[in-house]
Amino acid sequence: RLRVKGIYTRRARALARRLIKAGCSERSVGKVIQDVGAALGIRVPDCMSRTQVQRIESEGGVMADIQVGHAIATGENIMYNSDGTSHKHTNYESRRMTVTHADGRCEHFTLGVESAVDHTVETQISGLNTILTRTTTAYSDSPLAARVGKTAHCDDFFWKLRGSGGDHASDVKKHQRVLDNLKEKVTLERLGAEMIASKTLEPVEMIQLILKARDVRIRKMGMEKFEGLSSVEREHFDREVDSDVERALGKEVLASMPQEDRCKLTMFIRGGCCMHKDLNTCKGGMQALPAEWAAIGEGPVPLPNKDNAAALALSGQKPSAAASRAAQVIKCGAVHAAMLGGLICHHKDDKKGQQNDFDWFFSHELGHTVVYPGTSSTRYHSNCDTASVIVKHRETFIDFMGHVRESKEKPGLTNVEKNFLTAIQDLCTLTEFCVLILYSLAIGKPWLLHVRGADGTIANHLELGSMHRRLREHFVKIIDDPDLLLGENVSHETAVFDGMEWHDVEAFNAVRKLAPQLPHLRRILVAFMKGALVTYDRFTPEFREDGLIASLTKEERKAYHMVSTNDGCEGDLGSFRVAKRASPSISVHQQRAHFMHDRNNTAKFAKKHLNTPADDDYIRHKGKERLEEKTEKKRKERHVVVHKAKVQTRKKKRDDRAEKKTTYQGQLLRAVLITSEDKVRTLTNDNLRIQLDIHR
Repeated sequence: RLRVKGIYTRRARALARRLIKAGCSERSVGKVIQDVGAALGIRVPDCMSRTQVQRIESEGGVMADIQVGHAIATGENIMYNSDGTSHKHTNYESRRMTVTHADGRCEHFTLGVESAVDHTVETQISGLNTILTRTTTAYSDSPLAARVGKTAHCDDFFWKLRGSGGDHASDVKKHQRVLDNLKEKVTLERLGAEMIASKTLEPVEMIQLILKARDVRIRKMGMEKFEGLSSVEREHFDREVDSDVERALGKEVLASMPQEDRCKLTMFIRGGCCMHKDLNTCKGGMQALPAEWAAIGEGPVPLPNKDNAAALALSGQKPSAAASRAAQVIKCGAVHAAMLGGLICHHKDDKKGQQNDFDWFFSHELGHTVVYPGTSSTRYHSNCDTASVIVKHRETFIDFMGHVRESKEKPGLTNVEKNFLTAIQDLCTLTEFCVLILYSLAIGKPWLLHVRGADGTIANHLELGSMHRRLREHFVKIIDDPDLLLGENVSHETAVFDGMEWHDVEAFNAVRKLAPQLPHLRRILVAFMKGALVTYDRFTPEFREDGLIASLTKEERKAYHMVSTNDGCEGDLGSFRVAKRASPSISVHQQRAHFMHDRNNTAKFAKKHLNTPADDDYIRHKGKERLEEKTEKKRKERHVVVHKAKVQTRKKKRDDRAEKKTTYQGQLLRAVLITSEDKVRTLTNDNLRIQLDIHR
């Protein structure tokens, strides 16, 4: 039976969650269980309703929150990552944390994907605090917390926080600074509170500190405003005074600590995603090429879009500003050609491009399938991968474009198809393709294999310093001696930065075969590596020998595990978008509950820690409460209210500017032009401005 005394059993609930994970709809779960039972010769009288399944999903979210709260309460060190995206004009934030324990265990948790009214740092921090409050409250109120004798608080997260990772955007760097400030605030307040609790201060000293902090705040606020505070505002004021006192005492405690203990408490490590480091390094190399081509006096063939091509065609008859503008904005080069190929062979919209024709043609010609990398979807490393595919199968691509031309009712090629065919036959563009391949084989691929971790493990960012220093040295070696990649006797042992086998030996051989036809390959390769090295240095500041990571001991690096990439957060956002397309009506609360329960392996945690009747009762009631809170409706209403407020604020600013402009125009009309130098010298700045505008 699925129910005992009218309540679905723990196993039945777990089964429902497994079916949801497998793709079964909420409405069909009950019927599927009955059908499977019938197939096995078992009669299942109870059929779960859709409402019951939704409640079970919500309970999975409660269990996941308890799991995260338990990790915060019992862990020793925490690292944090986040990322954001938009979906249907709404911002969404993905968050993850890594918790290391005293016994060396390292656990990775997703905190789910939540919507946000905007992408400002303040909103991101507010969202993080909301999640932390929800998870720590769920844990602290649970029977599990009572059994182990622990509780969790939002401040515990910041107390144990040792650093944050993410991409290299300016808002991420600001986010990391704010997290650092929050950690410092929590640390000082906790140290001060511990000092007060120890009763080492005399009552008189304590009263003096409170009065001093109170006077400082009153002076900043003003006595008149202070006296007008309501009772609720007065309580908030008193709490702020207490916090000021705790921070003042905390600074004294921190200053009296040994250097080692003080560094551990105040440490905040900033890390950047290594995938973004490679992405920007390759981009920096490509950005250095136009100047080198200009110095050579040649360059990749221009690839104008349809409008620019038409403007240039007309310019042959009569020069025009449109033609001049078109010539300035025309794109060229391997990266643009790779993108054009993606539009033809692997468009992100499956209704556009050649798609199956490409797959089947290549399978027929080569005897195996060829996957065109996702340049249309801007996938990581897709430009380098595309370069390998094009150079290896260039003749087949040329034949395929001829097939495309002749297979149309009116034989011909679109502008995109013409440009792609032209690019893969242009020697300068092919030179850039070969440079991308050589970078990928010698540096890019082995670099990513190191940062992604071996055998599916997640590499520790803090242990990659020596590897990144060796990588920089390899850039310099190639710049000083391009024959490492272009010489007669090239060996992977010296050409690849870690000495491992070529990732794609067929692509390397294709470059070697094409090289004699590319007179500028050596020069362009060196220019690319120089530009890449400059960008590499800019995006790897945390690995400098005088940096914080380098100063950590081997034991500290292991204890403060930081993930080397932000792939987890980006993957969560991608999974969220896919899930929303599959189930557009699912609430963010339900999706988060299902997602966290699945990704954090909460079922295994629950089997070990949440296995008593008291746990079952608590989780059921908490799950029901969350559904009754109508969080999805409140979430949407909050978005509307915030955006309406923004609209009103912007409208008021526009109206104020218009009113100010109208008033000023009236002043100009009423003003009298002054031509006397003596009178001009007596005018104020505002009147001088009016006289200047009259003259204008």
